[in-house]
Amino acid sequence: NSTNMDSGLGLIQNIPKSLLNKLNSTFDNNDKNMLLVTYDGQIWYPVLYDLDTSWGTTWNGKELYNYNYHISEQIKNNSLWSKFERTFKNEIANRYFELKKDYLNKENVLDEFNTFINSIPSKTYKQEQSRWLNIPGYDLNQIIDFLNTRIPAVDEYMTDLYDITPNISIKYSKTKHTLK
Repeated sequence: NSTNMDSGLGLIQNIPKSLLNKLNSTFDNNDKNMLLVTYDGQIWYPVLYDLDTSWGTTWNGKELYNYNYHISEQIKNNSLWSKFERTFKNEIANRYFELKKDYLNKENVLDEFNTFINSIPSKTYKQEQSRWLNIPGYDLNQIIDFLNTRIPAVDEYMTDLYDITPNISIKYSKTKHTLK
């Protein structure tokens, strides 16, 4: 049941990971390369891992794939994440639209990329750019194009995810969460 799933899987911790996987299309995280960690043997937390297939590129960054690819199929081969999404679809959709106000909007995502890029010494960054010339996965403009397509597609997916009757309600707090 949903309470048992939350008590072991950590609903609050897993929703943002699930949303980030949908937004940046790191579908390997939901299928063949899923890692969970625990501090107490009771609640399991997701680890983002295997990020080479993300932001619309294949594993080596040399090819682009359909930016709408895997939104609905992303969890199909993983019974744990499929059940998680079926059980908590309203909560997942609600949290997506909450996070989109600040953290998961295009401007913030691009600001994070720019902050990261600016943390790299310019000489090193230029060397990397020249090394990976004509490889789309190393071009910020490719990520902008990806976000321009992907965000509206995820918005539509999340809107369609809602159903009429919520399975549970969640109260978010900085210090704790409760299920009812």
